[in-house]
Amino acid sequence: MDINRLTEKAQEALRTAQSEATRLGHQQIDVEHLALALIQQQGGIVPSILTALGVQPPQVASALEGELQKTTAKLQELEAAVAA
Repeated sequence: MDINRLTEKAQEALRTAQSEATRLGHQQIDVEHLALALIQQQGGIVPSILTALGVQPPQVASALEGELQKTTAKLQELEAAVAA
């Protein structure tokens, strides 16, 4: 995939998703990372769409963050089990 062929907002979302994955110790970008990046994107279309549908972007972001934290915890458990 040539990232230069994507829009600036799409490139920004991918960079943010990568940063979030790295921050959480994840080795790959999952759907949740990208969705969170798109929801939190200033001036992006996703928050506007969610709001128009009657969905609060901060609530969705919070739910995604919770799922990512669960993934982090599961990965840590797995790493501990493998190390034991």
